[in-house]
Amino acid sequence: MPVFDGARVLVATADGVMALAAASGAEVARYPTEEAVTSLGIAGRSILVGTEPGVVHCFDRRGGKELLRLRGPGRISAPPLVLGDWVVVGFEDRALHAYRRLP
Repeated sequence: MPVFDGARVLVATADGVMALAAASGAEVARYPTEEAVTSLGIAGRSILVGTEPGVVHCFDRRGGKELLRLRGPGRISAPPLVLGDWVVVGFEDRALHAYRRLP
């Protein structure tokens, strides 16, 4: 599930996300989660990461700072999606959950 952000390729790992320069393939950044990544996406300046135990991480694309960490009611069944000021995620309880995201 690699994601291309225009200059880098973001790749899920067993404990986070690795950013590779698209031109050279060199590692340029890491976004640690401590859990296996199951979904990955980009929304504006944010990287949204879903992990195995049902945790959603939101990282700043430029600085790498973790902006938000949410624990859902179970494993993630639909990847995180940003809709306006909300992060919407599907969990194994077969419901969509919406969380207000940070500015």
